[in-house]
Amino acid sequence: ADGSGEDRQTLLRISLEVYREYQRALWHAGTAEGRPDVRIDARDDHTRLKSGGAMRDLGAEDVQDREFWTHSGTRSTATVEEWHMHRYGCVCILVLDTKGALLSKGSKATSLLSALQLSALGQILHDPFTKVLVLASDIPYLLDEQPDYAEANPDNGQISWSSYPEELHRLLETLFLWKHDQYPAREVVLISGGPGFGTTGDVVDHKMGLSIPMVITGPMLGRVCSPSRWQLQNTFAEGRFSYAYRNPVDQWNFCTLDVDLASSQHKPNVEVQMIDIPLPPGTTWSEGAAVKLALEG
Repeated sequence: ADGSGEDRQTLLRISLEVYREYQRALWHAGTAEGRPDVRIDARDDHTRLKSGGAMRDLGAEDVQDREFWTHSGTRSTATVEEWHMHRYGCVCILVLDTKGALLSKGSKATSLLSALQLSALGQILHDPFTKVLVLASDIPYLLDEQPDYAEANPDNGQISWSSYPEELHRLLETLFLWKHDQYPAREVVLISGGPGFGTTGDVVDHKMGLSIPMVITGPMLGRVCSPSRWQLQNTFAEGRFSYAYRNPVDQWNFCTLDVDLASSQHKPNVEVQMIDIPLPPGTTWSEGAAVKLALEG
């Protein structure tokens, strides 16, 4: 994209469509039990009618026909969570909620993900049609503070999955095992928000000899910060895993993810690109405010 008005309009339209899909997945109850089910039949009219009628049976589990559908977390009195899943053919995007357990249980929370989210992840990984899994999180999967800063701020709270090392190690082991079982026909991408800068990198499983690409993206309207507080590379889990990030983007930013399943018979091609946006002249931040734009004219 060259940044023309037509490109921006297309991006805005797609963004609004995704936002509305998200709202439907959260609030539309498709069954008597209140379980949201907003699967959308993306087949053309000819294909849909040929398969047996104008209306699709939403209860059917024909995986090959699930060209596009979304599903969100069930209602629960035990948790407050807003995770959701989007499937595009063989590509599955699972957006995790790491705050629900803390909102529900406070300091008693011993994990980032609820049992419902773990169950949803397990179902995706056991689906033989899933070839590319994009796992999205609001906090980075791998980002450790510099030792001097961590010691000076022991109560800094939840800043990344590294604050829950056992859960992080289990997740990485599960993802690498899933990728290894049908390598190179499967791929995983870890996308997350960040503390104020964007970057791309990789996490390596030295036991299996595989790597998984990672993206930290944002902010779009928030405060941009220096990465000097953070370790951009580290080894953990007794040397089994290591991660390394590339030079961070010190501007507002977002990322694009291009998944190509047709370029190779046996290996999906996944390309991540960081898009940076210069801060408007005069942009300042004040305490207690996310952003203040002091634009001339």
